[in-house]
Amino acid sequence: MILKPSRLILECSQEAIEQLEARIKSEDLKELSGFPIKDIQILNERSDDEENSNLDHKWRLVQEIASSGAVGRDLRGADLSDTDLSNTKLSGANLCDADLSGANLCDADLSGADLIRPKLSDADLSGANLIRANLIAANLSGANLSGANLIGANLSGANLIGANLSGANLIGANLIGANLIGANLRGAELSATNLSDSNLSGVNLSGAFLNPMRVSGANLSGTNLSGANLSGANLNGADLTRAQLRDAKVKNARFAYILGIDESTKLELIKRGAIFYNFPA
Repeated sequence: MILKPSRLILECSQEAIEQLEARIKSEDLKELSGFPIKDIQILNERSDDEENSNLDHKWRLVQEIASSGAVGRDLRGADLSDTDLSNTKLSGANLCDADLSGANLCDADLSGADLIRPKLSDADLSGANLIRANLIAANLSGANLSGANLIGANLSGANLIGANLSGANLIGANLIGANLIGANLRGAELSATNLSDSNLSGVNLSGAFLNPMRVSGANLSGTNLSGANLSGANLNGADLTRAQLRDAKVKNARFAYILGIDESTKLELIKRGAIFYNFPA
């Protein structure tokens, strides 16, 4: 499990704050109550009332969610960044425009949650239940979604640049137009997944199960498809420039108007059961 940074809020005298700051900067104090210390932020006294009020509201909300869950709750626009919400019950919650960047949502239940346009960059969602979650245009860049259950989830237009989706279950998920540049989908379950017009450049799809799926018009340039199961997949109009197809299963996979495949590769894929239509000269 990957733990993300969290914040510890301390209230003390100015003298104590200065001593604490000096010890942290000199690296004399490296941990507190067993937690490693990376940095210290001093709140501006002139804005204490407003800032402390916002922080108090945020952490009271986090404590409430962590202890009681938030099933079906309206959390639109909530600031839940850098918080620990692992194993939390958030099914059916409305998290539209919420800030969950850097949050630990490992093994959380987000099934059926509404997550339109949330900030989830660098969040830990490993093992999370996101069945039929609405993640349209979500920012999941760098997020850890390894082993997550995303059956039927709507990720159309989502930013998944550099995300870890290894071993994730994406059966029937909608990833139309999603940006997956550099993402890790090694061993992911992608049967009946719609990746049409998505950007999969440089993605690791080795060993992934993609039978059948739609990747028509997708950018698969530089993608690692070694050992992937592409049987029955629709690859019409895809860009396969520099894609690795070694040991990929391509029986009944459909290729039409493909870019980046030379004649010898085409013939090799046909021998392995691929179907080509209107192959450009």
